[in-house]
Amino acid sequence: MREQLQKWLSGQKTELPQMSDANISEVRLRDVIKPIPIEQVLSSATVVSEVFLRGSSNKVYILSLDDFNQGIFKPKEGEIQVRKEIKSGTHYKRERAAYLVDRFLGLGLVPPTIIREHDGKNGSLQERMNFKVAGYATLKSDRVMIKDEMIKMWLFDYIIWNSDRHDGNWLMGNNGVYAIDNGCSFVPESFLRVYHNYFGETIPQEFRQKILDFQDWDSGKDTLHAVLSELLSEKEVDACLARIDVLGNYLKKHNAILKEDFDKIVENMRHFVTGVGNSWTSNNMEIEEYHFEE
Repeated sequence: MREQLQKWLSGQKTELPQMSDANISEVRLRDVIKPIPIEQVLSSATVVSEVFLRGSSNKVYILSLDDFNQGIFKPKEGEIQVRKEIKSGTHYKRERAAYLVDRFLGLGLVPPTIIREHDGKNGSLQERMNFKVAGYATLKSDRVMIKDEMIKMWLFDYIIWNSDRHDGNWLMGNNGVYAIDNGCSFVPESFLRVYHNYFGETIPQEFRQKILDFQDWDSGKDTLHAVLSELLSEKEVDACLARIDVLGNYLKKHNAILKEDFDKIVENMRHFVTGVGNSWTSNNMEIEEYHFEE
């Protein structure tokens, strides 16, 4: 059963296995990974046209599908070396990996993203979302209105260690924000672009609870680890899950990220990125130590 789940989550076409209703954890797992309609469309719809998007480091296309939906296609063959820490030919997998982390945490920030073939090229295909305005065109009043969503994205980017979340890589929708362009995430070095800090701001309770719930969800963590391992290096996967624990352990005792603690939190996360264990104590709360073998 777990093998079938991993194949589906990795973008392979397969039927989801049946699960016993008595196993609440597995039922929850099935609910999380069950294909939503747009994912099925992205996987199977016929491409009727494509438009090349200029202005990106890697090649990007808008694909129009035969059901009137559109998707953003990023082919493996169109990637170049934009980060010395990230091998070309892996960015499209990182797009999918970011979506899977978002899906397992239940955040709803990353648009549905799959891996499929188009015109003989393998790549990521992400639903093209309807949005009100791109991040760079938002007003101060806009950001105040969507502050909770911005805080969620701020912390999500530390979980996936996103090195490229500038104002051109997120969109303001009718009900929140869309975290797009995640191909420079899970970087194995200590490079991270911070676009804004929300020190002292109350963490949305829904976000906080979802992080804590995930920490207690053993089958979910095991499955996410397995499917991410098919997209990322083992160290990158371990680091991502460790960062969730670092954040979760902090949020067990705090309702906001305190500025005086933030550098310590990031330093812990940075160690997990580079694979060097570390531990620290803040307000009588010790962060668990992790070690990664070379």
